[in-house]
Amino acid sequence: MLKKILSDSREALRLGTLKKSELEEAYSDLEESMTMLDGHLKQAAELIQNFKSVSVHQITEVEEHFNLCEYLSKIAKGMKYECKMKGVTIDVQCSEDITYKGMPGLISQVFTNLIKNSLTHAYEDERNGIIKIWAESKVGGVEIVYSDDGSGMSGDTLEKIFYAILYYQARRRWKRFRYAYC
Repeated sequence: MLKKILSDSREALRLGTLKKSELEEAYSDLEESMTMLDGHLKQAAELIQNFKSVSVHQITEVEEHFNLCEYLSKIAKGMKYECKMKGVTIDVQCSEDITYKGMPGLISQVFTNLIKNSLTHAYEDERNGIIKIWAESKVGGVEIVYSDDGSGMSGDTLEKIFYAILYYQARRRWKRFRYAYC
């Protein structure tokens, strides 16, 4: 669009047919386009910064103090593109600023997986929806509620939801037992 505005006004100037009103309109269009471009570049820079921050936390398993609400918002912003493709928005709300001591990388992995699972299964028919993440300080900890308004799970799936986790934990225990007695 910018190239067309510039080439059209340059051609009209070269031919001597450029009117003051056309030049003012071209400047107005250029200014609007530049404002939009600037906004998109700032959004891209913020997404890159959030991605870098979350990526570093996923690699390191260091316990630290961090603002849970800000971190959950960064994760949500990092998933914005995938959500946009399905017409899904993520709403992160906290009762207050919550300083949390833990491993941010683990929080990131859990919520990234939850969001991806919702996008894959709850919104497989690509309908619009909303994912809600709500956090609240409780005595001795934090309560985090995750929900989506997607298609839901069948009763059979709901009964077996923890099967894979239990199977994995049992295999880990068996390997530790085997290594201890070899």
